[in-house]
Amino acid sequence: MKRLPLFFLVASILAIIVFNMGMSFLISCTFILLVFLLIRNKVYRVVFFLSSLFFLLVFFRISIISNKTTTLNMNETPQTYLGRIISFPIYDEDKVQFILQLSGEYDEVVQVFNYENTHNFSYGDLIECKAEIKEPSSKRNPGGFDYNQYLRGKNIYVLMYTLNHTISFTGRSLTPFENMATRFRQDMFKHIENNFSLVQGDFISGLLLGKRSIDDEIEEEFNVLGVSHILSVSGLHVGYVYLFVSVICNTLRLNKKLQFIIVSLLLYFYCFMVGFNDPVMRASFMFLFSLFAQTINKKYDSLNVLCLLASIYIANNPYVIYNVGFQLSYSAVLSIGIIYPYLNNKFRIKEKLIEYIKSLLILTLSVQIGTLPITLYHFNSLSLLSVIANLIIVPLSGFIIIGYLFIFIIYSAFHVTIPLLLLPIQESIQFIFCFSTKLSDLSFAAIKLSPMPLPLVVLYYIFIFYLLGYFYHYKDKNRNLLACAMGVNIFALLLFYIYPKPMIITFLDVGQGDSALIECPSGFTMLIDGGGSINYPVGDEVLAKVLLCKNIREIDAVVATHSHSDHVLGLMEIMDDIKIQHLIINPLEEDYNDLLSLARTYGISINQSDHTTIKVGNELYIEFIYPNALHQYIGANNSSVVIKITYKDQNFLFMGDLESNGEKVLLQEGHDLKSDFIKIGHHGSSTSTSKEFIERVRPTYAIISVGANNHFNHPNKETINLLEEKNIKILRTDLHGAIEVKIHGNRTSIRTYIE
Repeated sequence: MKRLPLFFLVASILAIIVFNMGMSFLISCTFILLVFLLIRNKVYRVVFFLSSLFFLLVFFRISIISNKTTTLNMNETPQTYLGRIISFPIYDEDKVQFILQLSGEYDEVVQVFNYENTHNFSYGDLIECKAEIKEPSSKRNPGGFDYNQYLRGKNIYVLMYTLNHTISFTGRSLTPFENMATRFRQDMFKHIENNFSLVQGDFISGLLLGKRSIDDEIEEEFNVLGVSHILSVSGLHVGYVYLFVSVICNTLRLNKKLQFIIVSLLLYFYCFMVGFNDPVMRASFMFLFSLFAQTINKKYDSLNVLCLLASIYIANNPYVIYNVGFQLSYSAVLSIGIIYPYLNNKFRIKEKLIEYIKSLLILTLSVQIGTLPITLYHFNSLSLLSVIANLIIVPLSGFIIIGYLFIFIIYSAFHVTIPLLLLPIQESIQFIFCFSTKLSDLSFAAIKLSPMPLPLVVLYYIFIFYLLGYFYHYKDKNRNLLACAMGVNIFALLLFYIYPKPMIITFLDVGQGDSALIECPSGFTMLIDGGGSINYPVGDEVLAKVLLCKNIREIDAVVATHSHSDHVLGLMEIMDDIKIQHLIINPLEEDYNDLLSLARTYGISINQSDHTTIKVGNELYIEFIYPNALHQYIGANNSSVVIKITYKDQNFLFMGDLESNGEKVLLQEGHDLKSDFIKIGHHGSSTSTSKEFIERVRPTYAIISVGANNHFNHPNKETINLLEEKNIKILRTDLHGAIEVKIHGNRTSIRTYIE
């Protein structure tokens, strides 16, 4: 019973997992009832009963929130809206974004984007504007980011895109507290701007107030070293602020009750200044609970408080559990509460300075151990120098925060800044920059890793607790239970790795471009085209994440069907991170210069398709049916490489950007084109997919790789009408996201990433 809220936390997380697995409500309730009947101990029955109620509460909350829709009119015609800005605007180079609380006939919170960015928006502004309403994008590719899910965790369900010339300011609405905090925040920014260089100012603004405007190169270095968390205001920063306020209160010898009131007000003040983000709120509540316990002379249980807060957050909005900040924040504090005391007590050193350094080292290591699976899942990277980097940079960051707060308080009171006091802070920031640059330049600073499969994640945490002896200090049966749990997970892992793998073909959503990934049961992998855009790094943001998510570090063959940028730029962008064995190009084209030059730099074997056939195992055939070296070149599109893939009884036809003239050549040559799936040529344009060609192929499914709202108006209405007339099922990447076709035994299944 000492960890009762932990049961609520586990129950809420289980509810979310069960919901996402699609398990019916009836089965869940039946399972709960059976377990309840099996429990004989009355105390455990009460605990399980309360946890089950909490489980059902979260289950219902998920059902409500997942089905919640906007009351706004989501069409392309801009409508007029009134509202109040309830967040601090974030300015980027080409846009500004903020959260708007709508008023009038609508009572909804929306995420606003303004791309012309000529207005100076502020917290509390009342605005009237014309805007388009759109639904946030869901996860569109394997390894991608689910923006819709992220915003639902913040109770936001739509995006609003404003037209700059239609925005008018109708006033400002701030409470006295909000007005004071906003002015204090603005004064701090101005003071930083006047006393630090641009790069140093961006760093300290991020450190204190969470403003993410730091130089991209420095941010990348921090990412490599695993210290980027210092730029996202979290519990660490609240701890330093709390320490600063506590020192002042103790210096003034204030009694505990007065200290509690002052700390509460100042932490709320700070929470407002950084936008009430979840990690800051969590840390503030924990510090206040701790101080309150001291005030009333009661014992403070940090784990109980942490689990209670997490349970309340999840019960209020279960989608918050998908927020990476929530996951890292709570897992880090759990690690400090469980792993750190155990390791720290194991190694005691009499020398105080060495003991302090050892404690910092173990603290950093404990957090790394506890957050490892989450870090790998979201960032696909493991920093090998993170412990060293955190050991140096985190304490220095604390010195910078506390030191600057002291200087700014003096400035606010007397309007005087003493340059000599600024010097240690400036030098500390510069040291952090130099240190991070030199450390991140080391070749072994970080390695790319794939996310852990779920059974391995469970086994990892059970093994950590097993090593800590956390579950079996008191009863032998707990040790046996833990051993059984480990055995089940090891068995699940073995099944995961030895169970026959399916054949998977994934048509990736790369916007206005083409890309398809072929994964064979034998381990052979092929990538047909890689998309590409001059405005968006498709290779880094889509292909690399897909491949890392699938634990693919090496591709056996990459095909560039022709040289257009929307097919090859993405391939060029991944060559630095992904090893490619063979690059297969069109035998008729001569415009591959940049691609070939880069391929030679990385030692990639270059081959021409030229009507070859690749046989993989006994059941997979990859046939390059067009063009060969004897064909006449009739333009990049009409000379695109056409590939037919046969696996067991399923056939896939990849058309590249082939248009009607190229289709005529294929028809005249009498190739066996019959296929179950066809990747429509040239994004479904009016110049491709003739009636005669479709009648020869006779597909069941047609996949169209196309960008949403593209200015080419792809796919063409006539192409869609033709496919519908032939009763061909149409799947489009702009509407369905990535399209995954999985062949397992004699069963073929199709999954779209957007339903």
